[in-house]
Amino acid sequence: QRLTSKFLIAMGAGASAGPVPTTKEEAIAAGYTQEQIDDWVSKNATPEEAEAGALKIQAAAAKRKERAEAKAVMDAQRGVNKIGEAIAASVPLAVQKLIAHTAFPAMCSAIFVDSDADKSGTLEVNELGPAMTTVLKTMSIGEDVAITQEAAEQAMTDFDMDLSQSLDKDEFMELARVLILATLTKERPHDVYKYLLAANTSGMGKDGGLPTKPLVSGAAEAKLGSGASGPAAAAPPPVEGAAGAPAAEEGEAPMAQVPTKESAAAEEAAAAVMETFGDIDGSPEQQKSATLLQSIQRKKEAKKIVEAKKAEKAAASS
Repeated sequence: QRLTSKFLIAMGAGASAGPVPTTKEEAIAAGYTQEQIDDWVSKNATPEEAEAGALKIQAAAAKRKERAEAKAVMDAQRGVNKIGEAIAASVPLAVQKLIAHTAFPAMCSAIFVDSDADKSGTLEVNELGPAMTTVLKTMSIGEDVAITQEAAEQAMTDFDMDLSQSLDKDEFMELARVLILATLTKERPHDVYKYLLAANTSGMGKDGGLPTKPLVSGAAEAKLGSGASGPAAAAPPPVEGAAGAPAAEEGEAPMAQVPTKESAAAEEAAAAVMETFGDIDGSPEQQKSATLLQSIQRKKEAKKIVEAKKAEKAAASS
């Protein structure tokens, strides 16, 4: 945009003497600041120039917003891939299949019914801690994880989507999925939740397990960053022992699973849950499933006692 002699008159003292600037570059060279130039142009532009300038500003703002949204989706995709690789590396396939199977809601319902001490049909915060502990015990994981009162309160805050100050069966099932995967992968529960949001729309992965790199859509990322209440906005329950494992670098293939004592126990537990709950369809039969769950837990405790006695005998005879 060219400038006129009105420019020097408007600027007044402070500019260097000399020829009248006819362009912004000449005005800057003459000693005027960009702020002074922009102020003069905005006040003296023709209607056509003002409209063109406004359109240019709007276009630049739209481009910046588009780039920011694309970057947000890319960052979210990297985070989701990181969790997917951690799951592929440390969560037994049997556990992955269980989480996507109809047996999982049945198992969660059984734990829910058993933990609902006042039979209100929801879990209050004082009932939630024991329920979370039962999830871990049922899956034979998290012996080093302490479900504190603070953790239960945080879980209530994060998963109480309808703000009822209690969890219904669906909310509790979502919590259970996050709790199991976060405990086995040692990843942050909030990151696991974001992974599950993407996985829910991506179908199953290889061999019927969870997908390693579920696709994050712009809509999903908008939901994650919307500031809405629930685990999409706040970190899910901070449980001790469920944070801080290094993940694969960007582009690195998921490492092969190295079975551990905990993963082997979880695999065995998943098979037991599938056997017990595989035919339950989420109907009133789930009341009966609570009894089945207690039976599984009693068998596990009995097995531990027998193994402990065998170990004592072996130690005594050696």
